[in-house]
Amino acid sequence: MKKILILSSVILSLLITSLSFAAWDATRPTDDEYKYLVPGVIRANWDAIVLGTDPVLQITNAKIATAADIVDTKLRQITTANKVSGTSLFGFANIPYTAGVIPAANLPVDNLKLTGDQTITSGVKTYVISPVVPTPTTDYQVSTKKYVDDIAVALIGNQTVAGIKTFSSFPLTPSSAPTTNYQMANKKYVDDATIAVPDASVTTAKLKTASGEVSSVGGDLTLPGGEYGFYPQIKQTPGYGGQVYFCYGCQATNYTANISVYSAGAAYYFRQRYVTASGVDLWIFILLDKTTKKIISAYQAPDHPAYGNGGDFDKVAHPFGNYDSTKYDLILVDKESCTLIKEESKKTDKSILTLINEDYKPDLSREEKYVPLHSGKFINDDTQIHTKVMVNTIPNYIKVRRLIKNNN
Repeated sequence: MKKILILSSVILSLLITSLSFAAWDATRPTDDEYKYLVPGVIRANWDAIVLGTDPVLQITNAKIATAADIVDTKLRQITTANKVSGTSLFGFANIPYTAGVIPAANLPVDNLKLTGDQTITSGVKTYVISPVVPTPTTDYQVSTKKYVDDIAVALIGNQTVAGIKTFSSFPLTPSSAPTTNYQMANKKYVDDATIAVPDASVTTAKLKTASGEVSSVGGDLTLPGGEYGFYPQIKQTPGYGGQVYFCYGCQATNYTANISVYSAGAAYYFRQRYVTASGVDLWIFILLDKTTKKIISAYQAPDHPAYGNGGDFDKVAHPFGNYDSTKYDLILVDKESCTLIKEESKKTDKSILTLINEDYKPDLSREEKYVPLHSGKFINDDTQIHTKVMVNTIPNYIKVRRLIKNNN
């Protein structure tokens, strides 16, 4: 009997232990469950609840009520790739910037792309912040502020503009008059500042004049001033005198101002002041005896002999009416010698021709190249700019020579 009780206790103990580790059983304990078995059944069900692995106890989609209304704070973030279908996403007001790269296939076709070429066909794109772009290199590319600032003419502020700007219409200036040098003067300012010269108000001192000179021991000479010249002054060197005539025996085919000299040995000088446009270059002509190599006549003036004497450089190519190529050499003094002797005239207070006749002679050992000289005449073009009229060529019989001292 004792053995039977012990065996019963062991069996009961095993039953209770096995019940305590059993799976969830919703049918137990029953209403008529043995009292001694109830604790074990309850323990087994409780352990199954705590363990949570029994499929019956797990929460499935079917068990969640439609009206459950679970707040998003109770939901865990989905981080595993491929767990959410793109077709299931809708109703987004915006996508967080940390959401990662959205595949291009998921974007509408009319959205702006970050890479690649794209043509925007319609609509206005408004930027809250100015976009940053590179410096343009071709037409129709967006320009940067710096690119525009560097090349554009600003509407305000000080700016130095390089190059020539051609206006198809006259620019408008301020209505006020310019106040400093080099400011633009408008038509009204110039018109207001222009003063008409009254009759009989220009004095001799106000005339723009130049002085020319001719000399000769015998021959016909064209005076420098021509129709713009005043009556010439005259002087002669010591020696037997002669006669001076107004174009005695000359055969001029156009209007010229001539002096004819017949001398028994003395040299005659004629200085004439005349109204001029102020020639730039000094002209010095010399008529030289081929045999004796002595100076027969000479001419110096800041204007070509044709200035004021018809203006034809071919008809009045030189100032000597009695030039005979079989007897005389006709010489034009080179520009460098003209500059030097002009300075010497200022220092010594001797006239240029006096210096030449007394101290100089042409260098016949070599011929210089002719450099075009200013005739003394100016013309105005359509822009009212004074343009020099140059004598580009001279006849072949006129030779360009430099001057050298007599003792050379």
